[in-house]
Amino acid sequence: MATTTSAELMAAARSAIRYISLDDAKPLVDDPNTVFVDVRDSKELSDSGTIPGALHVPRGGLEFALDAASDFAMPELTCGKQLVLVCGSCARAT
Repeated sequence: MATTTSAELMAAARSAIRYISLDDAKPLVDDPNTVFVDVRDSKELSDSGTIPGALHVPRGGLEFALDAASDFAMPELTCGKQLVLVCGSCARAT
């Protein structure tokens, strides 16, 4: 049985992600088919604020919020809309 490393899993996940610039993200704020998800922790949000209307889902809970079978599922994230993940360093949102 082949073992998949965490680096291989991350590479596969990153290959499925479309990265967008801030300029490309701005018009999506008003798009009803897009949900912004701020994955920063609560301290960062209180220090710098967030995008109006963005959902706050700390990075550690994102997989659970996205899993419709989870007790922590968020319907706003599993309804088929485009998700734009936001963080402070471009590391957690990837």
